[in-house]
Amino acid sequence: MDLPWLDGVQHPRTPKRIPSVLTVAEVAALLSALRTDMDLLAACCAVPACD
Repeated sequence: MDLPWLDGVQHPRTPKRIPSVLTVAEVAALLSALRTDMDLLAACCAVPACD
């Protein structure tokens, strides 16, 4: 089947994954902002390495 209008259609590009890296000072500030054990637990569960 000939579909000439389909010739210009392109596949969507896969988005690039750029890792985020925090400095030691940023990690210290983040951890000091956590007030309870539940905050710390929630932060640990949000880490991609926990998957």
